[in-house]
Amino acid sequence: MRNFAVTLIISPFILLACFSLTNAQSSTSLQAELNALLAQLAALQAQLQTTTGSSTNTPPASGAYGQCPTLYRALRSGMSGSDVTALQVFLAADGSIYPEKNVSGYFGALTQAAIQRLQVRHNLVTSGSPETTGFGAVGPATRALIATLCANGGSPVPSVPSGSCSLDGRVVENGKTADFYSVSMPPSGGNCASYKATRQCINGLFSGNASYRYASCNVSPTAPGACSFNGVVMANGDTRTFYRQEAVGTGQSCQGIARTCSNGTVSGSSEYPYPTCGTTNGPVSCNVDGVIIQDGQSIGFYKQNKVLFGQSCAAFQGTRTCQGGVLSGDSDYRYSSCTAAGAQSCTVTVGTTTTTVAHGVSRSFWSVDSVAYTSSCDAVKLSRTCNDGSLSGSSAYKYPTCKVIAEKACEIDGVTVTGGTKRTFYSARSVASGGCDAIDLERTCANGVLSGDAAYKYAYCAPTGQRYCVADGAYVAHNASRTFYTTKTPAFGSTCSQFSQSRKCTDGVLEGTASYAYATCTEPTGASCTIDGTTVSHNQTRTFYSRSSAPSGGNCAEYGQSRTCIDGTLSGSNDFDHSSCSNSTTLAGSQVAAALSALEVILKAALDRLDAWF
Repeated sequence: MRNFAVTLIISPFILLACFSLTNAQSSTSLQAELNALLAQLAALQAQLQTTTGSSTNTPPASGAYGQCPTLYRALRSGMSGSDVTALQVFLAADGSIYPEKNVSGYFGALTQAAIQRLQVRHNLVTSGSPETTGFGAVGPATRALIATLCANGGSPVPSVPSGSCSLDGRVVENGKTADFYSVSMPPSGGNCASYKATRQCINGLFSGNASYRYASCNVSPTAPGACSFNGVVMANGDTRTFYRQEAVGTGQSCQGIARTCSNGTVSGSSEYPYPTCGTTNGPVSCNVDGVIIQDGQSIGFYKQNKVLFGQSCAAFQGTRTCQGGVLSGDSDYRYSSCTAAGAQSCTVTVGTTTTTVAHGVSRSFWSVDSVAYTSSCDAVKLSRTCNDGSLSGSSAYKYPTCKVIAEKACEIDGVTVTGGTKRTFYSARSVASGGCDAIDLERTCANGVLSGDAAYKYAYCAPTGQRYCVADGAYVAHNASRTFYTTKTPAFGSTCSQFSQSRKCTDGVLEGTASYAYATCTEPTGASCTIDGTTVSHNQTRTFYSRSSAPSGGNCAEYGQSRTCIDGTLSGSNDFDHSSCSNSTTLAGSQVAAALSALEVILKAALDRLDAWF
């Protein structure tokens, strides 16, 4: 964990070095890097709060809520900027809304949760997601709510341009019109269109009936056929104007279309997602596929975000320019990135075995997995090549291996005759006179079957008076000796020699004790030991621990013991039953705070430089 703290401390200097390469990166990529680092900063600040029990950068409260923010755009998770900082300052003044009070300038999970609590408290929206109902996002309705709260108990609402009008959080320029409603929510079964009127701003005053004072109207999300879209709830059949952008520059016009709610679905082009549109004195950027394009900037977009293997993304690219909040060019070019699919490998499955062949690679397959000893695997082999997921050749050749089944051996009278070989057998173990060659026969083993007369079944023959002895499948010649045992497997700790006796053969009769009847003996190697999922071989030693982790400030070495396995039993104390132990990874709050401070200073400097460059 100390290495982690060091990394946090040096990472800002690495960041500063990266920002010196001004010609190597675009403003978009630099902004993306800063957003990611701001997210890291927010996470670390949350860790510091957990470690120390205190919050960082907590602003002073101002009335029921904090200092009122100036919100000129929709905000949601993943965004950052001074408006996000102002929003967090506003929320942090109420501990029940934003108990973490983390002011980082990055809209993360904590900020989203705070917005959801605010929306629920004021019955604006109580379920869904930022994408479906606006739950947890700051859209037009939530911005209007914040402005109303400020006007009723917080700091003053930011001043509007001279001659403009402000009502229910909506600012309308002098001479422009906007729709207002006489209710914020129609009666059950009603729709907002019945309660709407268009009012014009004339030198700071709105025309029309003053009862139309609500900037938005929302029907119940549970109404039959209702639509919930970008923070706006519409009754089934309702039609309202949606805009291509949320803000346009001075002198420019908002582009809008009418979109209708039809049984839960909003009609019209997805290029017009915003329920409101206003003007701003500064340049208006464009936001497409999560990419911020500054006013006047041109960026290449793609008609498809994925293309097939062998295709080029360049064939699907077109350049679009941001002009006053509106992106020029074909709206089909809406993806900020494009990747070409890699060539797929090929798989062949037989039973539970799957064979994978990489693209462009050839390998042999067989039509059967085994052949008799009279055949060859080469006769049933085919080389198949993988080309982007498709394997050449016949699918009948599916087996990854082939083996030749060996010819069966023949076993008789304690001897084994390999398939395809010959051996001499006898019709008796001994002859009274003459030689054994008078009663022998050469027999051939063919796949487990011996040729010739079955009467020739004895593997050895000797004249009478010199007969072999046979015990436990072992032959002992006349006048020869061999060691026999009373057991084939003595207990662990014993040796075979403790149970052995040399027995001599005299004309077919073994001398010695008949209980020594086994021709072979194997001494045991000792059983292994298994504990906490770890196996220790016999006579091997390993360290075990009395706990799985050391306490804060402790070291695992203090809780270890070497234990040796002896035939299935571990030496030492059974209290040491953990196969591993982790040292304490608690990071002191001061270390986290120091790392955060260093990171925050460099991030702010980097943001200032970014503003200066672009």
